Amino acid sequence: MSEQKTERPQVAPLFGDDPRVIMAAERTLLAWVRTGLALMGFGFLVARFGLFMQEYSLHKGETAAESPAWSVGIGASLVLLGTVITLAAGWLHGRNLRRISGASLHFRDGFILAIACAVGLGLVGGFMCIRLIWL
Repeated sequence: MSEQKTERPQVAPLFGDDPRVIMAAERTLLAWVRTGLALMGFGFLVARFGLFMQEYSLHKGETAAESPAWSVGIGASLVLLGTVITLAAGWLHGRNLRRISGASLHFRDGFILAIACAVGLGLVGGFMCIRLIWL
């Protein structure tokens, strides 16, 4: 009996070894991570706006108004949107690098760091969203 080796067909790299393509992909990832982080920060600000208004009315000597429920809802939604954008950016970056580099993706230092940054910020955003909703 002869043993047949089933080899994976090698996929040729899409753009050769041009480092500018990978650097452009990393810049795109970082732009999306920056956008997600900005949405998370803005969402946290909107969610805490009601608390600020309560403190402001107490400072002026007025009766403290209740915190508007819309403030927490919209803020938590923005934090959740920022989290989804950040996690999706990390996933899409990994997929794009696999497609650019071909079937044999060599994990470069930047690849691991960029994905870790996106996943870490996504987890922080998720915890922040949970905290906003249940407090």
